[in-house]
Amino acid sequence: MRVLVTGATGFVGSHAVAALLAAGHAVTAHVRDASRVPSLLRGRVAVVEGPLEALDPRGHDAVIHNAIVWRDADDERGLDDQHVAEAVFRAAVDVGVEAVIYTSSTAVHRPFTRGMDESQRLAPSDDYGRTKAANERSLARVTDGTETRAVVLRPGPVVGGPAVEGARVKPFAPLAEVVRRACDGEEIEVTRGEGRQFVAAEDLARAFVRAVESPRARGAYLVVARELVSWELVARVAVERSGSASRVRVVDGDGSCEHGFDVSRLERDLGLRCTARRAVEDEVARLVARLRGD
Repeated sequence: MRVLVTGATGFVGSHAVAALLAAGHAVTAHVRDASRVPSLLRGRVAVVEGPLEALDPRGHDAVIHNAIVWRDADDERGLDDQHVAEAVFRAAVDVGVEAVIYTSSTAVHRPFTRGMDESQRLAPSDDYGRTKAANERSLARVTDGTETRAVVLRPGPVVGGPAVEGARVKPFAPLAEVVRRACDGEEIEVTRGEGRQFVAAEDLARAFVRAVESPRARGAYLVVARELVSWELVARVAVERSGSASRVRVVDGDGSCEHGFDVSRLERDLGLRCTARRAVEDEVARLVARLRGD
């Protein structure tokens, strides 16, 4: 299949592109700046530039909308992420693209509670989550009554190295802060039992491929590992890898953060079971090496 990917040079986008190529698909990468396309992808992907709101997806079987466009107070056009996303979705439907896959986020589920799944009513508590939820609704509205499959992937915090040499890596800020404190020898306080369901970048990339390929893929999917990686584990790994004398202080909480996403739908429809602990440990090691200048 021929797949058009927006935000193709970002951390998540470059992993999606690499996985699609490995699966034998032809990829068109929409980028803001063609000079930022990693050298190992040049010649392997078609590259298009230009404003996203003028995107032309003719000739493609699927569109993965991964780019994010935040409102700029100095931008007279006043375009924001929601307007651009709807323009991309409409352009794809208008030319009969078979599938549109949108990169959302578990942020649409905030505030987090126990046992969340895709059937939960969305009432996110921050601007990022509200924007992602609005774009999900836009995709459903635009594709309603059409032949285009609408697929939403809701990844949790993504961990992993670059997809190819030269691709960008974006560490999860709270994880990076724990590593920084360990490298600086500071005390690290964590709440007992509190953690996150991460997703390895390679698993998220596989989810994009399966969403493109499988006619069964429709609607929203939480894309996270089943297991929760505790902040206590992250802190202890960071201290060990950095050789730090930092003390990890574990305090009791009220249990309100003990939540878990139900990923049964992802496993059933896409046949994908995500893992994360090893990827988190590897991420900690990379961050330690970077801060230490190794």
